[in-house]
Amino acid sequence: MEEYRYDQAGAMMMGGGPPAGKRPRMPPVQPLGAPVPAAAAAAAAPPALMMQPAQSGGVAMLPAGAKQPVPPNQHCVIVIRGLSPQMNCDRLFNILALYGNVDRIKFVTSREGFALVQMLDASSAQQAVDFLHGQTVLGSTLKVTHSDQGAVKRNTKDFKLADGTPAEKSYDTAKLNRFMNQEAVARNQASLGRTGRILYYWGCPEGTSEKTIRETLKLAGASNPTEVSPQNEKGTTGWITFNSVSDATDAICLANHSELSSNTKLKLAYAFNKHRDR
Repeated sequence: MEEYRYDQAGAMMMGGGPPAGKRPRMPPVQPLGAPVPAAAAAAAAPPALMMQPAQSGGVAMLPAGAKQPVPPNQHCVIVIRGLSPQMNCDRLFNILALYGNVDRIKFVTSREGFALVQMLDASSAQQAVDFLHGQTVLGSTLKVTHSDQGAVKRNTKDFKLADGTPAEKSYDTAKLNRFMNQEAVARNQASLGRTGRILYYWGCPEGTSEKTIRETLKLAGASNPTEVSPQNEKGTTGWITFNSVSDATDAICLANHSELSSNTKLKLAYAFNKHRDR
């Protein structure tokens, strides 16, 4: 069984000081008004941008390729309690993807229905707490809170869940994270906090039929929808109507990101506006 200690993790530090006994070399001071060398100007120019922990609402940015440690006060780690025995890492990711970017999911196997999740940024963590807390998924009501930990510690052994899947999985490079650029942030934040029994689907290859959508849902274990309505003749997008909100939520958990072909996956979200183009 996995042992888990509930101590607070300290903030991680980058770099270090100069060798003992040596003073750091200071750069020469440029006279006031002197031209800045081209190399220095280039170094000061802002590079390409990507996600970074944010202090408050919205999504902050950091230089592309940079991977900096997450300080505890950014609250990028959340605790989820009350998870169904049917839940696993991928299913939990399917739900969390609606609220923010996921870095790592770790089920604590010594505690029933308990998982730690490290989000890629503080805004994602806050949105998960705000909008996932209190939702019923797979028959269980979730309790989502912030953790004092600065990062989710990796297991030293390969623990498995009851269904045989890994108890821990990383998603930091997953293309399925939905808040990785400003356009995607604006598009997905518009539906935050909205639930309902109608789901919007997209990402399907051309020619996807109602039958294919129904079979994909059935294979994943979701309830049979009352209606599947393609948005266009190509069948790439559309709406799925269920009997209840709980059936729709479970369908997201079970069938979101299901493979439709070798390079396409079914993507699901709550349809807050049935006439919305996506």
